[in-house]
Amino acid sequence: MSEEHELNLLRDFAIVPAIHEKLARLVQIAEFEDWNYKNTPTTFNRPILHNYVQRTSTRVHEQNKIAISLDQEHACWNTGLVTDHQEPIFMLLDQNRKRGQEGQQPWV
Repeated sequence: MSEEHELNLLRDFAIVPAIHEKLARLVQIAEFEDWNYKNTPTTFNRPILHNYVQRTSTRVHEQNKIAISLDQEHACWNTGLVTDHQEPIFMLLDQNRKRGQEGQQPWV
């Protein structure tokens, strides 16, 4: 898989509205990690976490580790991140009601 395709898989698979707010929430519940670059200037908050989520979504997709509910209403996968109490954190998506329309991803 090309790097360009890999970096766009999550965007193609799901709409993630307000991604910056969702990443901020993830930082709050996940075990502490410094998600910012040390020596590379960036205007993007938590660029390491953003890349991690994108690449993890690609990996679980390639490995067929995305679980879809029996009613096809939800999709989820283990992010590989944990809370301070070592509880796994899962990404949960709902079916996009506009799914099937041109340019619409299947999940939100």
